Amino acid sequence: MAMILPGLVATVAVFVAFNYLTVGTTLLVLYGCSTLGGYLLGKLFFNEKLSSTAIFSLLLTLCGLFLIFPASIEGGNLSF
Repeated sequence: MAMILPGLVATVAVFVAFNYLTVGTTLLVLYGCSTLGGYLLGKLFFNEKLSSTAIFSLLLTLCGLFLIFPASIEGGNLSF
């Protein structure tokens, strides 16, 4: 049961996000949060070392996401 509940919450959250946001915005947030979450959970639970290479690859990944899903910030809203 402990494994089912987080998966269910994540699936419902993505479904709701697709209904209220554009596909580009939803995927950018989903992939960005997955990448950042992986780094943070690795650091918190497995005490992984965040080397300069790991931080550089994280920044490169996030830059790549913004290239795939180009964004513009207008009036405080992130729009694609």
